[in-house]
Amino acid sequence: MWTELRERLGSDILRPGFDHWSSLAADKPVPSRCAFDPWEMPPDLLPHTVMLEVDAAPLNFRYRVIGDEVLRFMGQNYTGQWLSDITHQAPPSTLFETLSEAVNGPLTILYDTPLSDPDQNLYSSQEVVLPLSGDDGQVSRHLTFVEFACAELN
Repeated sequence: MWTELRERLGSDILRPGFDHWSSLAADKPVPSRCAFDPWEMPPDLLPHTVMLEVDAAPLNFRYRVIGDEVLRFMGQNYTGQWLSDITHQAPPSTLFETLSEAVNGPLTILYDTPLSDPDQNLYSSQEVVLPLSGDDGQVSRHLTFVEFACAELN
């Protein structure tokens, strides 16, 4: 079902993360949040994992879990905070728009983000956003895996 996206995932983080997510789906278009158990994930994925809660009215996202590797690049722990309350992540940020598309749009989204860490080192990240559904079948969480790389300086 998701063969085309999987083929675009070349990293040692994104592909196993995607495989874990798709193994939860069984025959459903979107896996259930209840099917996700972080203890069943390969342990090397957890530092690269972000779990966001989706609030549909009005649309917003709250950080529920942020892995250690992601925290290292964020420079600040946003766990428990809503994206709309974080100045550089609030709408109309690319992150907010991408997460919004993943609620009603394609089942999964892959995107690249240029960024700098707190020491102003330039990096790039590649993320795959993978929805999880609630009891009502609507997207209630985004499971995201993030891979970081040093950016090439010209």
